[in-house]
Amino acid sequence: MDDLFPTFWVTLNEYTSKTLFKFGQNPITTRKIILAVFAIWVISFLANLTERTIHSTLTRKEFDPGAKTAIERFARYGVYLFGVLITMAFLGFNLQSLETFGAVLGGGIGVGIGFGLQTITQNFISGLILLTERPIKRGDLVDVDNTEGRVLDIRSRSTLLLTRDDIVIIVPNSEFITKQVVNQSFSGEKVRYAIELSLVFGSNVVKAQQILLEICEFHEKVLQTPPPVVEFKNFGVKGLDLSLRVWLSELWFHERILSEIRFEIYRRFSEENIKFCEKA
Repeated sequence: MDDLFPTFWVTLNEYTSKTLFKFGQNPITTRKIILAVFAIWVISFLANLTERTIHSTLTRKEFDPGAKTAIERFARYGVYLFGVLITMAFLGFNLQSLETFGAVLGGGIGVGIGFGLQTITQNFISGLILLTERPIKRGDLVDVDNTEGRVLDIRSRSTLLLTRDDIVIIVPNSEFITKQVVNQSFSGEKVRYAIELSLVFGSNVVKAQQILLEICEFHEKVLQTPPPVVEFKNFGVKGLDLSLRVWLSELWFHERILSEIRFEIYRRFSEENIKFCEKA
């Protein structure tokens, strides 16, 4: 019975040491595959732990959310890169040779492209650009390809957008690089919106201007700095074209606020017998 254990370990060692195939000049054995799988698990654990630790540390300090996310992600990717290089060196790959490393890296990219991973690679690189240049960041209200929502998270290959209908949309990172993106939060948490009106000829535009400004003054969601403005745009084909321009800070609910203003405009104009033009 005592002789079985040494025999078992010898047999196991011989079996796991057999060369299954060669990667370049490096023999690949069952033992190396098992060690590689274990190393990947350890690297993933350390990368997640590093990201959580940095997140916890920066959360306790006054730190820009976009910069915090970038630091967390780059730290995570750094752990992955460092771990992969160490694992490859441990498994016998000669990374001191630039030619060998280039061949391994080029071979990996070639295999990826061969399996149709061009899009994944493109989205990953786009994610790095978003984290570095920061044209968008977590919490921004953006519109990309007619999809509007608030940025929940910028991940390695995709960005999560939360719509006003409480639906999460997964947008590939490349969309934010290759297409036109409207970031309403880029210059700050206030945006100017316009409500266009067309009044019949003969309307008292001075009275209309007064009413519009009064409505804005008493609406708690309309900013008074910068102040609302009523512009006489033009003498239209059928009437007098006015434009009410207001600044709002609650970008997420701007449609609701503008709707409330329109309701009040219609009510006040009806009381003052100020009539709108009929649309063609």
